[in-house]
Amino acid sequence: MAPLPDNNTDCFWLDYTDGQNPHSLLVRFNGGGANVPNVMSSVDQFFTALDPILYAITVNGARWREEGSTISQPLIWEGAAGYGNFAMPSTLAPRQVCFLGRDSAGRRVRWFVFGWDAAPPTAFRIGAGGATEFADARAVIVAGNADGIWLTIAGLDPVLYGYVDINYNSYYEEKTR
Repeated sequence: MAPLPDNNTDCFWLDYTDGQNPHSLLVRFNGGGANVPNVMSSVDQFFTALDPILYAITVNGARWREEGSTISQPLIWEGAAGYGNFAMPSTLAPRQVCFLGRDSAGRRVRWFVFGWDAAPPTAFRIGAGGATEFADARAVIVAGNADGIWLTIAGLDPVLYGYVDINYNSYYEEKTR
C-alpha cells in the first residue's frame, strides 16, 4: 500500500503531560476550521470518559493544521485543564493504552493515551466492553465519525477493534532508564 502524505487530512493535536513526559494526541478530521470546535468537544469527551482510570494529566495546549499545510496553528483549548487523579509513579511513564482500528481501504489507525492508572491485564489487552471507561471512550470515537472526526490518514472512518491494547512504549522505557 502506497504511503499517504502526513498532511492528507486536517489534524488536531492535544498536547498534555502525564507528570513525567510531554505527549500529543493526534486526531484527524475533515471540515477545516469550521469543525475544530466539534473536534475539541469530542477530544474532551474522550478524556472525560477515561478520567476515572487516569493518573493526573495536564493539558498544555491544542493546535490544528489544515489539510495540505505543513504548519500547525495554536488554539485555545476549550476542554478541561486536566484529567485523572494522583501523580503517576515514574516507573509507569512508558505505559500506554492504544485504541486501534482499520478503515475500508485497509489503513490502520491508532490513538495512544499515557497515564493509565490500573494493573496491566495478563494478556495486555482489554475488551472495549470489559471496562466501562474504555467502552465510553470508544463510543466517543464512533460518535465522532458521524461528524468527520477520528479519521484515518486516508480521511476515512475506521472500524474500531473490540479491544484496547496495553503496552509499554520503548522510547519512554529508554528515557526512564
